[in-house]
Amino acid sequence: RSFAPLPSTAATQAHAMDGAFLDLFWSLASKGAATRNAAVASLLEKVQGGDEKMAAYALKRLMGGLLSPRDGARVGCATALTSLLRAGAVAPAAVVAHAQETLAPQGGGGGRSDKREARACDLAKLLAADCVARSGVDDGDAVVFFVVAALELTRTRKWLRELGARCVAGLLPKAPEDRYAAELKPALEATVGDLALAHLDAEQLAVALAWRCLLY
Repeated sequence: RSFAPLPSTAATQAHAMDGAFLDLFWSLASKGAATRNAAVASLLEKVQGGDEKMAAYALKRLMGGLLSPRDGARVGCATALTSLLRAGAVAPAAVVAHAQETLAPQGGGGGRSDKREARACDLAKLLAADCVARSGVDDGDAVVFFVVAALELTRTRKWLRELGARCVAGLLPKAPEDRYAAELKPALEATVGDLALAHLDAEQLAVALAWRCLLY
């Protein structure tokens, strides 16, 4: 006797989770800070007491929340992601994998919707980088990935330069020394040079100071 395999979709995983857990993601998008903070604490408790599928589902929802146009959703999901990373409930490698897969624009045209999507992806990638930096986790691969991404966005996206420089300053001191010359030095030189030409002293200083800390 044979049985058809159960579908392993996000919808099926969500159905298997209780409503209270799923409602937390709505609460994370609340305009009220107290509601968001309570949801973060409850989410951390549930994920730590759950299984790998629950953690994977939570990460997928949080990374999607970083793309949301709603300010409350971005703040709540970023806070939750930082907490999960700090507690070891989510691996930095999983955040990198999601960033590579879901935070890359899908549209190939130059239309208004494609530009809007690209802007949302750029901001979400820096928010994910900021979560890794604030969490205090020490993962060389994640640090290098997000430092390079943040340097690129700091150099090429004027409206993201302040956040990008902050991410670089938070992550760069944790960068592995053996990957500095090949992967980080060229991006640092290009970014600091471009910021100097643009006379952006604050952002240039933040990146330069982090670079100095790495060297000395």
